[in-house]
Amino acid sequence: MRVNDAIIGMVLAVCSLLLLGYARTLPVMPDLGHGPGTFPALVGYGLLAGSLGLIVSGLRARRAPRAEAAPAAADEGADASAAGIGGAAGPGARARGDRLRAVLYALSVPAAVAAYVWLSEDLGFPLVSFAIIASMTAWLTRRWLLAAGVAAVATAVIWYAFAQVLQVPIPRGFF
Repeated sequence: MRVNDAIIGMVLAVCSLLLLGYARTLPVMPDLGHGPGTFPALVGYGLLAGSLGLIVSGLRARRAPRAEAAPAAADEGADASAAGIGGAAGPGARARGDRLRAVLYALSVPAAVAAYVWLSEDLGFPLVSFAIIASMTAWLTRRWLLAAGVAAVATAVIWYAFAQVLQVPIPRGFF
């Protein structure tokens, strides 16, 4: 059963508002101007922005005319002909491969967290973060140059936000 994105967005919007309400109850550190509620508030605002995007997407999808099954049948024929002689690979094999790829990518997230915990003290945040973000972005996009750029910018922004703004000690490794 498929649930419209607008409904999921509304549920996430309520969760983000609850998170924002909770974050406001946490104390602010007098010397810093922020405290333990800063990060939950940032997550809450990000979740709220994403949920509003889902609501808009869901409402647009609901108003758009639905495609009929005819284009899907034409795609199946193309998949079958693309399989070549013998028809060893068809739409079913491609779907299984896509599912396996999605499962492996989902499993790579906890593996990346474990790698960060294990390697960050010795190698440092900049190197480990860059490697993890670049490899995971490259896996999704299959564009290594784009992945390297995204990883460099994301690593710099994360380091600045945590090390400089929030003053969280981040492992520097040999940097």
